[in-house]
Amino acid sequence: MIMAIRHPMKWLESFYNHRIHNEFALPNATSLIGSCSKGTSGACANRSDFHFYLSRLGLTPMVEEEIKLMPSQSRKRKVKRFNMTARVFLYEV
Repeated sequence: MIMAIRHPMKWLESFYNHRIHNEFALPNATSLIGSCSKGTSGACANRSDFHFYLSRLGLTPMVEEEIKLMPSQSRKRKVKRFNMTARVFLYEV
C-alpha cells in the first residue's frame, strides 16, 4: 500500500485557502488552531490528526505510552483497528 500525506499545517493551509476561494466565511487562520468550532466551516487544525487514522492500521502495537502522546480528543475515540499485514510506503507530499 502506498500512502501520501501532507504535513498537518500545510494541509490546513490548503484547506483554508480552498474554503476562502469558494467564498466560505472564515475567521482569521490563527483562530483555527485546535478544535473545530461553530463558524469554522470544518477548517481547524484538529481535523489534520492523521496519526489517529494511521494508528488504526494496526502497524504499531499502540502501547499506553504511544496512546498518551496522542491529543486527548484522539485518545477518547473508540474506533476499530485493523491488523494489516501488508507493507506500507508512507511519504509526505
